[in-house]
Amino acid sequence: MKITVMKDLTLDYSGAKLTPDTHRPFIVIALEDLFQRYHFKQFDAVGHSNGGLVLTNFLEYHSSEIKSQLRHLVTVATPYNDTKQTDNGTNSDITKIPTQTHLLTNFIDRNVFIPKSITLLNITGDIKDNHESDGIVPVNSALSGSLIYKDVIQSYREKVVTGKGAGHSDILEDDATKEAIIEFIYR
Repeated sequence: MKITVMKDLTLDYSGAKLTPDTHRPFIVIALEDLFQRYHFKQFDAVGHSNGGLVLTNFLEYHSSEIKSQLRHLVTVATPYNDTKQTDNGTNSDITKIPTQTHLLTNFIDRNVFIPKSITLLNITGDIKDNHESDGIVPVNSALSGSLIYKDVIQSYREKVVTGKGAGHSDILEDDATKEAIIEFIYR
């Protein structure tokens, strides 16, 4: 399947369509297509919100299916422990979150399949600077990514963005977020 973004920002679909029988995730299909075109050996990825979940799922289930290797991963406002505040609490000790959801425990159980060579920057927002949420994703849900990655990969870092630019939909436009991503990927 080929998706082209037209000048008027509409999408044009061509080629083979994905069907219910297609059991391979679109991210694997897309990365294979990019590899065939550009022959890169390594790549970096940024996943915002559920995009971070998609990339984590890819690492645990499908990363061995492609020829190129993920080098740096940035997850931003990713709800690793879902979005209920009561499941996540506001205690800054991530090991004391009230509930580990099925989503989180499944990721933790499969983290042995994550390539050890990657480095990860996990960014989240805290709009009220009270260790609660970015307005959608609880801070502890995003930071529970440490329970998946921290002792498994080469390097794991966290950044909590606070204030006006820390909202879930605004965080990628925040200057501190952009600077952190650029510094992490291009250091």
